[in-house]
Amino acid sequence: MSKGKYYFSKSLEKGLKILSLFNRETPVLTQSEIAKTLNLNMTSTYRYINTLVELGYLEKNAKTKEIRPSILCLLFCTNLMRATDHLKMIKEVVDRIHRENNISIDVHFAVDDMLVRIYNREAEETLIYSLPDFSRWFLSPRPKRRSWTKMRLLQS
Repeated sequence: MSKGKYYFSKSLEKGLKILSLFNRETPVLTQSEIAKTLNLNMTSTYRYINTLVELGYLEKNAKTKEIRPSILCLLFCTNLMRATDHLKMIKEVVDRIHRENNISIDVHFAVDDMLVRIYNREAEETLIYSLPDFSRWFLSPRPKRRSWTKMRLLQS
């Protein structure tokens, strides 16, 4: 990703980083948690959150001040997934292999230090072990952990 000084928006980058903090394990955050995680001051964090709330991508509970992604954010993400040919191509291949061999298949994308599940099919009449839809810190640079991760991925 190019970060050319004339064509790179730091504000957009920070807004997207805020949205990327939410996942299955962290569905709700507070302004303080967001500021601390992204190393932002509270005023800037408030501006980014308020903008995302006004645009409809985040919801903020007036009583508890908890912040969570909105339905519009879910729709946006779903539309992005549908806009790529990757999912269609993956589904076709996985469905064919599943149909021909009756095996369980999980497809994950590795993004930095995360695994994100994008599609899976389960074999009939088998015990099911499944990785979570989203796993942070699953891929570790430490040799012992790496071999465990490879083994774990091969088992599933």
